Amino acid sequence: MWTVVAAVVAVVVAVLAATKGRGTLDVIKQALAKLGLTSDVMARSLSMGFVLGTLPLYVPTIPTVVCGALAKLFGLSVPASIMGLNIATPFFMVLMVPFIRFGETLSGSDALPLDGLMDHMRADMAGAFQTFGGRIAMGVMSWACATPVLFFASYFVFLPFCRMVDTKKS
Repeated sequence: MWTVVAAVVAVVVAVLAATKGRGTLDVIKQALAKLGLTSDVMARSLSMGFVLGTLPLYVPTIPTVVCGALAKLFGLSVPASIMGLNIATPFFMVLMVPFIRFGETLSGSDALPLDGLMDHMRADMAGAFQTFGGRIAMGVMSWACATPVLFFASYFVFLPFCRMVDTKKS
């Protein structure tokens, strides 16, 4: 299943690159080049931010603070990690339901209809947590299980891009 997720990530990145044009990628490349990082540190920083950005729990500002703190703790680039966190935004929405479903499978629970989960989360976070809290916790549990796979998959997706940035820098 996670191979499919990694393949989807790669395809979506390729589609975004093709549809958005080179302008967006050039801006990202320039911003990363200004950081003066090696391609390895850059890819690890982007991957850590990306993985944190896919956490199936929406709590504004907290992921940014946690991402910055973890980047500092692990000796990664805080700005590159925040960029990875922002890159993950569309994947947060795409992966939320699969994480919740996988969590339900892991816990042996019946599938709860998730219609309106995102609407609930936008309108009333506390109400959404009362209604869907157990399912979101199951999604977080499955995300925690998938974190190493997501990190390594995203690292190998980001690494060629970071190598391009690193060679243009020197």
